[in-house]
Amino acid sequence: MWSYLKGSQKVEPVNLQLEKFKSEELNRPEISLHLTDNQENELPALLYDHREAFASEKELLGEIIVHEADIILNTERPYPPLLRRPAYPAIPKSREAL
Repeated sequence: MWSYLKGSQKVEPVNLQLEKFKSEELNRPEISLHLTDNQENELPALLYDHREAFASEKELLGEIIVHEADIILNTERPYPPLLRRPAYPAIPKSREAL
């Protein structure tokens, strides 16, 4: 499919999948208001080219949950070896004063 620009002799190919992606996925007003015009124009193509990183067949754009991780902090005794060390290493004279 080809698109002809009005008032210009230039002919550009239209990526129909990109246009469908823009109309279906980027119609929500959640895109930042702090983007420049150039960034706003480049964003749809960037998101479309890397859509596997931002969405899946089950999750919408921006709602992918593949990257979740559980972080367990161990602050109970016995402490891990790195927590047993003093905050700053001290020279022998300073250790005596402490």
